[in-house]
Amino acid sequence: MTPRFGRVLTAMVTPFKDDLSMDFDRAGELALALIESGSDGVVVAGTTGESATLNMAEHGELFRVIRDAVGSRGLVIGGTGGNSTAECLELCHYAEKAGCDGALIVAPYYNKPSQEGIYQHFRHVAERTGLPILLYNIPGRCAVNMEPSTTARLAEIQNIIGIKEAAGSMDQVTDIIARTGADFAVYSGDDSLTLPMLSIGAVGVVSVAAHLAGAQILEHGLALELGEFLEDGEEVLDGGALAGAQVQDVPVALLEGEQAAARDVARERALADAGVTLLHLPAPDGRVDLRALLAHLAVAQCNEVLVEAGATLAGAALRAGLVDELIIYMAPTLMGSAARPLLDLPFASMDEKLGLQISDITAVGSDWRITASVGGG
Repeated sequence: MTPRFGRVLTAMVTPFKDDLSMDFDRAGELALALIESGSDGVVVAGTTGESATLNMAEHGELFRVIRDAVGSRGLVIGGTGGNSTAECLELCHYAEKAGCDGALIVAPYYNKPSQEGIYQHFRHVAERTGLPILLYNIPGRCAVNMEPSTTARLAEIQNIIGIKEAAGSMDQVTDIIARTGADFAVYSGDDSLTLPMLSIGAVGVVSVAAHLAGAQILEHGLALELGEFLEDGEEVLDGGALAGAQVQDVPVALLEGEQAAARDVARERALADAGVTLLHLPAPDGRVDLRALLAHLAVAQCNEVLVEAGATLAGAALRAGLVDELIIYMAPTLMGSAARPLLDLPFASMDEKLGLQISDITAVGSDWRITASVGGG
């Protein structure tokens, strides 16, 4: 089912003239070009569009111009966020008047509100606008993280339909998906994390790269059938995807991701004592190249994975058809509270959205050994 806001939304830049006034004509041309190049819609006057430098009148005129230019050919989402609840609501009214299809609202920045403060901010606005709302969480710019529990509370409000998630944490994405219903859409807010987010249940991306590569993102990144994206083995391996890594015929791969800097050597030793062989993959910039990782699995015919950064890999490898069954070693700390029921584990919660099923969960040392498959696999 296609999400309400589609798969690819472009966070559109705002064109300016040499005298620093807004170039509304070029803005309309750009919006239409983005729709024609593969975007389902555009986000207008978001933070990429320099919303903080625009006054209310400029926001309203920009919303109107883009709506007129795009017409019925695509969606127009108004960037109506701010750290003043009253101004945020006023911007929503401008977007409604212009005929926007929805609103993208960032968490209040600089103020550093509590989780309850974030909830009340969004609730107040949502109850006073008829627009469908896409939340936007980007703690690196707002100085506060909207926690999954807060997102889940907001998801219960009828016209809050999804979130642009840009915290950079696959664990957090997994937690949000586990806590919200199938009709709550999670979008990647970071182009570089779109593929791994899709592999664990996100529905699309609010992209900046789509200015230049909208058609490619739509064709490759957002099919949601990673088997299509990775069906050509040459594409997986091309471009030196395996550079700097040693492929070994081993049963287990070690994913070094967000937490690679604080690897648990004792844990690795305990797994090794239990007969688990580890394949170490380089992550020079703190992130693993998912394409390289899948290529390793394909070449090494590996079907067991030690997950260090949440459930990023499981859906990707299974949906890509590289393996029929995947065994994941996951530390209990990545599963949430020890009191959380077993069936509420991240992988188990993905059955509805990704078709992954859990056939076995056993303890190995300090880890859980989880066997997952596609569908009835």
